[in-house]
Parts: sequence; C-alpha cells; structure tokens
Amino acid sequence: MIRHWLIGLVGGVIALAVTDIIFPLGIAMVVGIALLRPRPVAAGGACVAWGAGFAGALWLASERCAEFNRQPNAGCTMGDNTPFLTVGLAVLVLGLLLTSYAAARARSSRF
Repeated sequence: MIRHWLIGLVGGVIALAVTDIIFPLGIAMVVGIALLRPRPVAAGGACVAWGAGFAGALWLASERCAEFNRQPNAGCTMGDNTPFLTVGLAVLVLGLLLTSYAAARARSSRF
C-alpha cells in the first residue's frame, strides 16, 4: 500500500510542476494518476502532493507580495486567490480522506 501511495505522491509532485506550465495538462495528470489501481491509495498520494503544493505556492506568492509591499517605493497587487486556495485545500483534504479510507480498508482486510 505504501509503495502505491508514494507512486501517487511522486506523480502528484510531477503533475504540480506541469500545472505551473500547462494547467489543464497538470489536472489531467492528477486524474490519470487517480485512475491507477489501487485507486484510493494512488489517488490519495497524488491529491495530497498536488493540493499541498498548490496551496503552498499560493501562500508563498502572497507572502512575497506582502514582503515587497513593505519596501519603500514598491508595490505589489495580487488578485483574490481565495477560489484557488479553496481548490488546493479541497484537493488536499480529499487526498487525506482517500488515504485514511485506504488505510482503514487495508487494516480491515487483514482481520
């Protein structure tokens, strides 16, 4: 189970890098990884990596803009990132739920 989750995690990191260049292709990669068997395990790893990375990148961008605003004669304006942050956090929560479900299912199949 852990091996499949790590494969999903690595795939999610790669999909996050692709998302930075071509957003729809990165999303398609996460969906493709989610279809790998065993589904909940690989999908959980991919969603955790992509969701955490996406939300983290938005947070870093916001912090860098705020830091730049504190400099004299400088200004940085960012749009409202709330919808994007919500998507990133929702994918992260989905990944954690899928991981928990897969772990519980694996534990119950042992007994």
